[in-house]
Amino acid sequence: MTELADENHRAWMREALDHAARQFGLELTGAPVFGWNDRSISAAVTPLGGGARRWLRVVAEHLSWANGDWWTGNRDAAAVTGIAKPRVIDAREWTDDGQALRAEVMTYIAAHPCSSTPELRRGIHLPSRWWHALCQGLDRLANVSTDRWAVDQDRVSNRLRIFFGDQTDTRIDRWTTAHADLHWANLTGPEFFILGWEMWGRAPYGYDAATLYCHSLLQPEVAQTVHDTFADVLDTPDGRRTQLFAITNMLLRADRGDYLDLVIPLHHHARALLARR
Repeated sequence: MTELADENHRAWMREALDHAARQFGLELTGAPVFGWNDRSISAAVTPLGGGARRWLRVVAEHLSWANGDWWTGNRDAAAVTGIAKPRVIDAREWTDDGQALRAEVMTYIAAHPCSSTPELRRGIHLPSRWWHALCQGLDRLANVSTDRWAVDQDRVSNRLRIFFGDQTDTRIDRWTTAHADLHWANLTGPEFFILGWEMWGRAPYGYDAATLYCHSLLQPEVAQTVHDTFADVLDTPDGRRTQLFAITNMLLRADRGDYLDLVIPLHHHARALLARR
């Protein structure tokens, strides 16, 4: 029954993608790609009258959840400049069967994601210019002024207390603007772009570096490169607390079936961080 329900949902999402393409006057020119838990579907498209290739994405959510900063995050990221990323050209919303749907036409990024999964499962060699672009981009992003919040102090404090009790201070002293979903499926290489801007907003200092590091733990050499690149952030008190918070995010996802082979490495890393308090 679960497999049938999943296939019915995928068929419904394909229909939504076709509907969005017609509404925008676009033709699907690439195979549809499903996002996490099939909550989104995307494909390469071109205008019916000719023109540059675009990327069409449709996300579905229950009506009661289709609001807040994340719902318009990709569009709102137009406020972030000086970083290589897709740009939303047009967007439309509609409802169907108790679900809210949002379609966004974006500029097309030809570069491939560094990984087909958020966690890095195989070694990857990226040129020094790629790491420089990542550092420069995150520095620019950190200084973007916004009213959007990805993570607040209450969320950090509650999560760290639940997972680690009194083993760590929960207070974050420094806050910056972050992408807030920086993993290897949202980074392209060797040409550098950052994808997936739904969640961006204010977050603890070092949140992006911490998230990327935790998603690299299955590849120790890459994890070491991430650490060395962002040591000035990760090795601060706020940076260590932020890594602990990133670990809790991933362990909660593991409880739903994601990141299962990262559970032990994440626990090992948490113990190492707590030992340094």
